Amino acid sequence: MEIFEIKNLKNIQDKLNILLINAINENASIGFLNALNTEDSNNYWNCLQNDLDKLRKKLFIVKEKKNIVASVVLSFSQKENAQHRAEVEKLMVHSAYQGLGIATNLMNHLENIAKENDKSLLILDTRHKDRSSFFYEKIGYEKAGQIPFYSLNKDGTYSDTIIYYKKI
Repeated sequence: MEIFEIKNLKNIQDKLNILLINAINENASIGFLNALNTEDSNNYWNCLQNDLDKLRKKLFIVKEKKNIVASVVLSFSQKENAQHRAEVEKLMVHSAYQGLGIATNLMNHLENIAKENDKSLLILDTRHKDRSSFFYEKIGYEKAGQIPFYSLNKDGTYSDTIIYYKKI
């Protein structure tokens, strides 16, 4: 499996939709409440394309044959006093490919690209007690804190979020 940086989503958006919808159906903590239809999924990718065009973000994918099996976004801070940091967004690994080390390899790649772009601090957030929390801690991210009632769940309840950081 190879990791690629994607700058134009035009020819792969259908495959990205499959990955995003799978992640949401698996209850991933990536900012969406309900199962998406293709139109909603396309709207997300179109907004991301705008940020890619403006060099605000970088998208990395993992391909297995012709399938996109994982992705992650590196988001550069636009604040003048935060040029040393970036945010990790929407790490997704298709459920059929989890447990194979893909997420670890993808995060290592993202961290190397962040360093090449003069970033020394990465931040991210995820739902409290989500399985991703254990993953981020395993690969060296440190818990900075917890915010109660941060995000809405499908059932109308709220979840806390954990803020993580890693000096790179």
